[in-house]
Amino acid sequence: MSWLTDIAGKAENFLNKLDSEAASALTKSSKKHSILLPHERQFEQHTEQHISSAPRTPQHIPDRSSKSWMASSVSVPGDLNAYFRSSPTAATAASGAATSTSLFKKTVASAAATPAHTRNASLEHTIDFSIDSDYNESQTQVVSSDGSSSSATEHSGQHSRQSSVSSLASYPPLLMPSAATDFTGAESTADASAYTALRLETGSSSSTTSSGCSAQLATYVTVDTQDLPSYSAAPQGSMSQSTEIEMLRREVSCLNQEIKQLVNRSTASQTELRTLRSSQSSGSGQLAGAQKKLSELQLREVDLQECLHAKDSQVAVLRVRLQELDDELLDKNTLLQQCQLENTRLCEGASVSSSRHSDALENAQGFLSQAESALKQEQQQHRASQENFNARVRELETQREAFVAQVKEAHNKLQAEAARERAHQAQVASLRAEVSSVREELENYKTKARHILHSKEQLIVSLKRGRTDHGGGEEGADLLMSELTQAREELELSREEVCRSSEDVCRARAELAELQTVSEQEQESHSALARELEEQLTENRKVREDVELEARHAKEELRCLQEELSRHKVLLESKLQ
Repeated sequence: MSWLTDIAGKAENFLNKLDSEAASALTKSSKKHSILLPHERQFEQHTEQHISSAPRTPQHIPDRSSKSWMASSVSVPGDLNAYFRSSPTAATAASGAATSTSLFKKTVASAAATPAHTRNASLEHTIDFSIDSDYNESQTQVVSSDGSSSSATEHSGQHSRQSSVSSLASYPPLLMPSAATDFTGAESTADASAYTALRLETGSSSSTTSSGCSAQLATYVTVDTQDLPSYSAAPQGSMSQSTEIEMLRREVSCLNQEIKQLVNRSTASQTELRTLRSSQSSGSGQLAGAQKKLSELQLREVDLQECLHAKDSQVAVLRVRLQELDDELLDKNTLLQQCQLENTRLCEGASVSSSRHSDALENAQGFLSQAESALKQEQQQHRASQENFNARVRELETQREAFVAQVKEAHNKLQAEAARERAHQAQVASLRAEVSSVREELENYKTKARHILHSKEQLIVSLKRGRTDHGGGEEGADLLMSELTQAREELELSREEVCRSSEDVCRARAELAELQTVSEQEQESHSALARELEEQLTENRKVREDVELEARHAKEELRCLQEELSRHKVLLESKLQ
């Protein structure tokens, strides 16, 4: 809570400073202006009478010759510390001030919940505003009704300045010079503490804005005469007390008016400050824009100077070139004069040789007619050769198309023969497979036939042995003979089948050989035909190339003839001219 103690110390220092400034201002005003108004004189006389009747030390009231104890309605001694030490009433006031200080500390402690920067700003703003208002009020002067208007006005202005901030907290002790007065020290101490607490609470609760400060000052100042401490009426000092109370009320009303004027002036100054700040911000923006424009203009000036230097160098180069062109023009003029002289000479020679030119022109015209006739003949020959060439080209094109058709047909035939050959090869392969299968069947049949014959021979042998052994029965012999005949028939059938299969194999071999020979012959014929077609195609290409070469040669000859004819025409025209 060190910052709270700092704020309390600042507030006490500020109050002491205000008291010292008020005392010094009253001292100066008492030295310069010793003239008092009639009601002030009357009030001072009543006060002196009241003080003289009070039993207290003479140190309580300063000397009248050294300083004025009552200026206007309240007077503050120059040395407040000595006054408080010497006067018991001042001690009572000091105790009231201590009470007010304790009230101020309590008020500050109650305001500790608010942010520190807000309280500091509000207190400093209140202090600055009070000092500025004192300083501004010190510059004003009010014209008085008597002859010394300027001095009285300055005196009242100083009194108003010191009383506008500090007199409300300091006048209760000074208005109680002794204990014999009608209001006691306790009451004065309570009143001083109340006014001091009101002043401190007003200063501590003021906001940072000018409107809040003005409202708090208005609250602080607008203390009506009804809020002043009530004093008990004493029979011996009723006149002085009523006069003092009336003057105090007048002073309070004057103070209210002055503070209202101060509040109005502060609001006006705040509005003027806001307008000045807005104008300053706009002026700073304009100044920044002007500085930016100035920098741009300076850069532009540098660029223009560089361009000017470049233009100067270009002008110098152009001047040199102009001088060179002037020299060339002079040379051309001299050459032109020489050419004109040569032209006159040539004209004279041309007039002399015109007759010769006419003869040459006639000869050239005859040569031109001959050349034109020769050109016509060449053109006719060229047309005939071109027609022959075109006819030959068309014939070659037809032959080429016929050869192409033949080649396509031969290619198709070749593809068909190749397909047939592939089919024959497939047939040969199938026949070979059939022959191999027939051979295998034949071998199997031969082996089976051998086994059957061998078994039947064994059966015959066994039957013969059984006939010899048993003396045979005719029935058994018949059966054996029938089986033997069947076996022989089967053997004959198998032999016939083998013969037929061998014949089929031989026939298939012969067909295969024939097919192979036929396919080979067809392949040879097709290959020969393809070779012939390729040879014909190459011959046709060669013929076409020869014809194209001849056509190019003919075109070149025709172009050469045209160039020669155009050259002859140009020569003849030049000769005619």
